[in-house]
Amino acid sequence: MRRSLIPLCAVMIVGLGFFLSSCEARSESAPGWSLKDLSSKTVKLSDFKGKIVVLNFWATWCPPCVAEIPDFIDFEKKYQDKNVVVIGLSLDAIQPSAVAAFAKKNGMNYPIVMATSEVAEAYGADNGIPLTLFVAPDGTVAAKMLGIASPAYLEKNVQKLMRAGATK
Repeated sequence: MRRSLIPLCAVMIVGLGFFLSSCEARSESAPGWSLKDLSSKTVKLSDFKGKIVVLNFWATWCPPCVAEIPDFIDFEKKYQDKNVVVIGLSLDAIQPSAVAAFAKKNGMNYPIVMATSEVAEAYGADNGIPLTLFVAPDGTVAAKMLGIASPAYLEKNVQKLMRAGATK
């Protein structure tokens, strides 16, 4: 029985290595999008050109997504005046009004848009959520994290971009 676990462990280690490498910065351009916010206003990624943009793919039915919301609320408060914006991209199949009620109940203080399956696929969110990406002011993806984005992860990546002269 022990011998049969060795190949399984090897596959898991290789898989973990692949997962961790997928979280590294890539310098790829962030795919553009034009989506509706919770009040049906059109919001585009290009609206935030020149800012550090933190994209968080999430859903109301996703427990890890809900667990990280307080950290995004605190992060938004801390960086709202520092050329940094958090945008929640909801993958919910429910009405935007239901997502808006959820956002209000949970005190979400950052913009939320209703993502499409095409946008989710373009960013890799079709492979799982929560998914958080840091988009540099030049439009490149600077960091990508599948799973709960801890406050330390958020802080590390925004500070790295700020030190690089990304914000004024």
